[in-house]
Amino acid sequence: MLRRITWVLLSAICFMIPALFVGVFGVQAHEPLQEDSASEDCAECHTLTNASWMVSAHGTTMENPAFREAWEEAGNDEACLQCHTTNFDPATGEYTSENVTCVVCHNPVPGDHPNQIMPTDISSRMCGECHLDSYTDWEHSMHAQDELACVQCHDSHSTTLKKETATELCKTCHSDRVHFYSYTTHSDEGLMCTDCHLSVTEATMGEGHAKRRHDFSVTLNICADCHEEDVHAVTGFMDASEDTQQATFIPGITETLTTEPSPTNPFGFVLVAGLIGVVFGMVVSPWMERWYTHLSDEL
Repeated sequence: MLRRITWVLLSAICFMIPALFVGVFGVQAHEPLQEDSASEDCAECHTLTNASWMVSAHGTTMENPAFREAWEEAGNDEACLQCHTTNFDPATGEYTSENVTCVVCHNPVPGDHPNQIMPTDISSRMCGECHLDSYTDWEHSMHAQDELACVQCHDSHSTTLKKETATELCKTCHSDRVHFYSYTTHSDEGLMCTDCHLSVTEATMGEGHAKRRHDFSVTLNICADCHEEDVHAVTGFMDASEDTQQATFIPGITETLTTEPSPTNPFGFVLVAGLIGVVFGMVVSPWMERWYTHLSDEL
């Protein structure tokens, strides 16, 4: 009897010691992440990711010299802080952290991470919250139709491309086109896919500070940048009077385009119709002769 009681007590002790260890030390090790210190907490495990984020465009949105200069010129407009800080409150003008920290994309923060998976919003709509211009372009692109999201090309932590060069990145999907492109004159000149399909826009940078068009289309303007003597110059192309338009092909040389068609000589239509009749007659006449002879015999 005493032996049985001893075994029960030993079993209870062996069960309670691990349970107490996990209950006390486990909970302390995974306290809920605080939004204002989330990046520091994340760095404890995600060292390399945090290091790349710290020097990225997201990690330096407030320190970026170009932003500071533009922000001062705008009178320190608080609207800019909506995208350059974390958890900005327009009502109070307060925010929890400078720059774009982890919790902007990884939210809500689970209380027992890493036991519970950290949620991540990888949608292009998420990127479009700040990068409005680029998102608007992307919405009208073939990439959007094929559901190719921003994060499939861009690393959101380092804010760099996921390949060393843009051409290598395009090759991951467009392998055949990139292969044959390497034998073209454009490739020999050192042009990459992005030089034409992600052209630098000359428009004033708007919301999201988009520098490149993200609709991936190639326009006449892009071709004219290099082939200005081979294609119609865009400027002045539609500068027209009521019935005519002046189109510049090569500087100093103009041609007149009319909106009315040139008069057509009807003799050409008569000649074509006559030739068709002659050919038809030569083909059908033997059959007509046989039919007429057969009909005559019967009568």
